[in-house]
Amino acid sequence: MKVGLAGKRSCRWALYCLVVCVWMSMGILSDCDPETANQVLDGIGKATAGLADTVINAVFQDLGPEVPTPVTS
Repeated sequence: MKVGLAGKRSCRWALYCLVVCVWMSMGILSDCDPETANQVLDGIGKATAGLADTVINAVFQDLGPEVPTPVTS
């Protein structure tokens, strides 16, 4: 199965988001106040889950057959 240019870019973008989230949780937030770090990590986790949900739904919608729309005259 061939992946188009848009598919490659979206996969690359999702991978960059994942790397940044991991980098922030491991490196930047290690010296922060634990309450602040937990709030930031919770927000990042929710955003990552939303992004993953959107990407998965988009992939499955793209794989499904096209639904023809009726033409009215």
